[in-house]
Order: sequence, then structure tokens, then C-alpha cells
Amino acid sequence: IKFDNKKMPKDLYFEIKDNLEGFRFDSVAGALQEFTEILTKKWLINLKNKYNKESFMLAGGVAMNVKNNLNITNIKGIKNLFVPLAPDDSSLSMGAVYYYNSIILKNKSYPIENGYLGPKIFYSYIKSKKKIIIKTKNINEYASKLLYNGKILGRVSGRAEFGARSLGNRSIIADPRNMNSLKKINETIKNRDFWMPFAASVLEFKAKKYFKFKDNPSNYEYMTKCVETTSVGEKLLQAAIHPFDKTCRPQIILKGSNPDYEVLIKRFGNKSNVYGVLNTSFNLHGYPIVNDTKETLYIFENSNLDALIINDE
Repeated sequence: IKFDNKKMPKDLYFEIKDNLEGFRFDSVAGALQEFTEILTKKWLINLKNKYNKESFMLAGGVAMNVKNNLNITNIKGIKNLFVPLAPDDSSLSMGAVYYYNSIILKNKSYPIENGYLGPKIFYSYIKSKKKIIIKTKNINEYASKLLYNGKILGRVSGRAEFGARSLGNRSIIADPRNMNSLKKINETIKNRDFWMPFAASVLEFKAKKYFKFKDNPSNYEYMTKCVETTSVGEKLLQAAIHPFDKTCRPQIILKGSNPDYEVLIKRFGNKSNVYGVLNTSFNLHGYPIVNDTKETLYIFENSNLDALIINDE
């Protein structure tokens, strides 16, 4: 590998502009992706050989690149690659707390049990709004019927996810078989480009039926890695996978990690024989993920969502 500049240029913007002007943006992005994969692969192979290890944990901003993570998982001799809940800069707060508690105070630290560490949703604001609210005790059964009938739902429940990935509690969900849902979400809700893939939330007991894992399925709990689909997964999750290479960025819902979300997907699976849903973050394009009921209602009223689930428990 040859580097043209081993020192940082004085003005990086114009250095890049002068060298890349006239090239298509997708060609530039593709080249940068390929170069990232080459460098990372070489780095991991060197680490594997030097320390004779077969399991790795990857953090830092580059760890958010799920395609690169798939490339690492496919390296011969690497049997496990774990990318944590929030490998980007948002994880610095957790690292600081762990360091202070474990190193400075010499206290015992405990692993994170799930990704739902954010603020809780409160239903009181909804009750104060002068609009028709339909509330049912059997909301998951009702919601599963809506999904089965091709409806697109917003789901806001309990505590928000920590990090960049929506893991069901601040998500827009739909039937993953329905390509019309993908088109509707892209064009009338999220306003995204057609080629940008969504993700899938899949129950643990069906994970190996839908995906070709090279390592432990539990490493895919936080939607930080992508994986190749099986022929079954490609068919049943077609609206939630990449349209070109048929890979998926799944959230494997480990048993007990989010019981209410599990129930909803299981009810949908009992009707459709698909134990997963299309999952994308609950926000409009260019806006942050919803954090409270006021933001939730704003998006619901300014998008083409068919229904909204709000649960403060």
C-alpha cells in the first residue's frame, strides 16, 4: 500500500477537492470503502498472527461500518468478532464510567444487559392532546394484524436505545416481505434514496434459518454487523436487505432482551410465518431519532405512518 502523503496536508478540504474533482461521488465512496476494507483486513490479520487469537472486539468510528465488519468476519481463522452497542464516540461516556469505577475506585463492574439505556417515554403528554387515541390492552395482537395487512407502524416503547441504532423501542416497523412498504417508507416517510437498505429485527430461534453466520449469532444483537442471507432469508426479508448484495444488518433479539417486542414479532410470525420485521429508526430524514412523545406525535402527524404504538412501560 502506497501513501501519497504521509503527513496531514495544511488544508485537507482543498487537498481532497483538487485530487478528486471530476470523479463521481459513488466512485469516490466505493474506493474509500474498498481501501478501508483492505487496511482493516491487513491490520486484523497481523493482530491474529502476532497474538495467536481468534476472537476480537472492534470499537471506534470505523466499527460502525457494517460492510467492513462482514469483511473481517470472513477472514480465515477469525471465529468471533464482537462490535459493542455504541462503538462510536457516544461510547466514550461508558468507557469513562467503567474506568473511574473499576480502575480508580477499584469497584466491580458489570456487563451491559441490553441496549435500552436512554430516557423513558411518558404517556402523559399524549393524554393531554385533543386527538382520538385508541388504546387496547392487547396492543401486540392488534399491531401484528396491522403489520400482516401491510401497514407501517411507529413504535415508541419504554426506554430509548443508547447509540445510533434503533432496536425496536424507537423504530418504524413493517412486513419485511412487502416491497411496497419499502417504497412507501422511502418516499413518504423517510425521504431516503431507494438504494439505502433498512434493517431487520429477527427472533433468535429463527436467526440461523435466515442468515449465514460465520460467528456467534449473539454478536448481532446491536445491529452493528451485517451478514449474508440464506435463500429463505432473502425471500422472507426482501424489503429489509441490501438490494444489490442481499446482505442484512440484523438485530438478533436474544430471548428476554426485549420481551414486549418479542411478543409483537412472535404474534406477527404466527400469522405470516416470518419471525422478523423490517426495522428503521423512528425519525424523518435529517432529524434525530424521536426522544419524547412530543417529537413522536410531530413525526406521526407529518408522515405517512399508518399507526402508532406508544407504551410507557
